[in-house]
Amino acid sequence: SPSVSVLAGTLAGRGTISGAVDVQVGGTLSVGDGIPGQMTINSTLTFASGSTNFVEINKSDSVIDNVTGLTGVSYGGTLVISMVQGTLANGDSFKLFDAPPGSYSGAFEAIIPETPGNGLRWDLSSLTVDGTLKVTLPGVRIASFGFDAGNLSASGSGGTPFAEYQVLTSTNVAAPLAQWETNATAQFDGSGSFSFTTPLDPATPRRFFRLQFQSP
Repeated sequence: SPSVSVLAGTLAGRGTISGAVDVQVGGTLSVGDGIPGQMTINSTLTFASGSTNFVEINKSDSVIDNVTGLTGVSYGGTLVISMVQGTLANGDSFKLFDAPPGSYSGAFEAIIPETPGNGLRWDLSSLTVDGTLKVTLPGVRIASFGFDAGNLSASGSGGTPFAEYQVLTSTNVAAPLAQWETNATAQFDGSGSFSFTTPLDPATPRRFFRLQFQSP
């Protein structure tokens, strides 16, 4: 079946597409012509960097825009969420893409709005598991922490996707936060995960590190 490439326009509406859909730079996928909207793609769906996926959610009536029938999906670009009705809360989840297990890949580079509400964050970790977008509470967790070849490495999850964080350091753990030095500045990825590696100075026998970020 012929494939569909979305360039500087928008692929919208409902129905079935037999071939692969490639949403390229400047292109937009906007399922449906109202909510709920459902599009069936009996092949792969790929979002390139610089593309947009527009999704409407009506929590009050439990309906969303989604894509079904996929053999695989690769994320990229920007995910734009439009709330038609209702207020999001911790524990909400919305299945946006339906594909076989193991066929989800990639990551959205940004999400609009940045947070689903005051004191909440988007959880994009399940998008590569079962195509589900979730709403959860902030809570950064360190998953690994170790030393190798004179470097300190740490990784974890639970941050706000794409939000900035700083790695702070001090030789005095009791020092006021304003006196801690900024060792590095980076961003949580699209799933809210982080990972950093920093060299240790053998001349400093004791040094403390902390992660600083702003909760939504």
